[in-house]
Amino acid sequence: MRDQISYMLARELRTPLSLVTAPLKEMISNSALPESFLQKVKVAYRNSICMQDICNQLLNIHQEENYGPTLNVAPYTASRIADEVVRASYELLNVSPINLYYDKDNKINTEIWIDRQKIMFVLRNIMSNAYRHISYAGAIRFVVSITSLKGKEYCLFTIEDDGKEVIEESSVTYLGEDRYILPSNYLHPELGIEIMRRTALDHHGDIQIKQDKEIGTSVTLYIPLGKEHFKGEEYVVFVKPEHIQIDDSRAKIITVEDKKKQELQDSIIPRPIESPETKYKILVIEDHADIRLYLKVLFGGTYNIIMAENGEEGVKVARKEIPDLIITDVMMPVMDGFECCRILKEDLKTCHIPIILLTALVGDEDVVKGIELGADDYILKPFNPEILRTKVKRLIKSRVELKQIYTKLLMPSINAIGDIQEENDIAIKIEDPFVTQILKIINDNLQNQEFNVKKLAEMLNMSQPTLYRRVKQLTNFTIIELVRGVRLKRSAELLRTKKYSVQEVAEMVGYNDIPTFRKHFVDFYGTTPSTFNSKEETEDKK
Repeated sequence: MRDQISYMLARELRTPLSLVTAPLKEMISNSALPESFLQKVKVAYRNSICMQDICNQLLNIHQEENYGPTLNVAPYTASRIADEVVRASYELLNVSPINLYYDKDNKINTEIWIDRQKIMFVLRNIMSNAYRHISYAGAIRFVVSITSLKGKEYCLFTIEDDGKEVIEESSVTYLGEDRYILPSNYLHPELGIEIMRRTALDHHGDIQIKQDKEIGTSVTLYIPLGKEHFKGEEYVVFVKPEHIQIDDSRAKIITVEDKKKQELQDSIIPRPIESPETKYKILVIEDHADIRLYLKVLFGGTYNIIMAENGEEGVKVARKEIPDLIITDVMMPVMDGFECCRILKEDLKTCHIPIILLTALVGDEDVVKGIELGADDYILKPFNPEILRTKVKRLIKSRVELKQIYTKLLMPSINAIGDIQEENDIAIKIEDPFVTQILKIINDNLQNQEFNVKKLAEMLNMSQPTLYRRVKQLTNFTIIELVRGVRLKRSAELLRTKKYSVQEVAEMVGYNDIPTFRKHFVDFYGTTPSTFNSKEETEDKK
């Protein structure tokens, strides 16, 4: 039933996909369209081709399952079969960031006796699985070779990919073995694996699937040379070889050597736009090349964009660059987005950076997990670009406004007659109750020389690391900077009243060491406490 549903969905999707792909292809060839728009169209077209490849694979598997057991065997040149397999992916290889390593000039002219239709299905299916392993963006190597095993010669078709993220444990499996069981560590089971196994065995060959956590997946189809092994097989019919018709539009074999030296995702240079937002920096952490490319196009003209391909790399880039906002995928190799978010939110250096999780995980538990780890927003794929753009702008704006509010909070605010104003504190109270509570505790303990961060954390019933993280995240100040700023602001207000000496003011704000008070005051206001009023009066006259 499940296979039947997959077949029906794939069949029904082909018509709407055609109506999507065809207009997109026309638009790509329209040079009159703006370059920035064309880049988005190319991303859409490339992914529509990927969807077609998946649909075709499902349809071919269903069709192959309904074929009879008879093998129509004829002789074919091994390299000619391999060329035909690569040509079948011409459009996909031409538009996708897939690097195919295939020596199209090193011909293996050895003759193999096969049912061409069935072996072509196996090889195309292995290629399609490899495309999925690398999410249609990575490296694939296709090698044809001859080897001898136990005194018998075989032609080997080996297809390797570097999709390491689909592998939990390294393993080697021969599908032809009696004890064959699909390993449980296949996160993405090989589509059509039973049909491939049966076809290989019918040809007296085998299929080897090798997985390595450090390298990727390698699938090798073994086909014995000659035709003697078919003698006496009732299901084998020897026929004349089919003429392989080459479509001129797909005659070219696209390999990594044929592509431009500059990678596709690096070829997009967003046009600079005069905007006050361009000074802000966004870090995109995403393993899918096309998503990175699209986000670069979407935000590249407005913000400075930096990239990382997995969570581990993203953490390193974030600590080095300190971006204004991070957009990260969740399901990634090496380190996923949840772990990346946790590490960055627990790091005092990066915990204030807003993080948007962009993911295909739709479960409520995934959303809750992301928010609990400190993510500022959670957006599901497929996403609306306008919604994402709006949320990015809102998060950056809110962080900038908070920083301005808290910076203003630490500056002296005295009216013309010397009375202390509390308007900033009122604004803060409305903005964040947690910060208001901290400020109240600090002000209540200004004259307490024993008051410190440890005591503040105890009064708030939280650990010091948690206090550090929350204050940094909300105010962009460390808790030490915030406490010192409140004390120095109060000292400036007291000095402006001209009622107290520097010694008295220092003691009133919790300093028992005049040199330390003087140093902190100079660092903060650029003048000594004793000359503060005279400097203010001079500036007022100006």
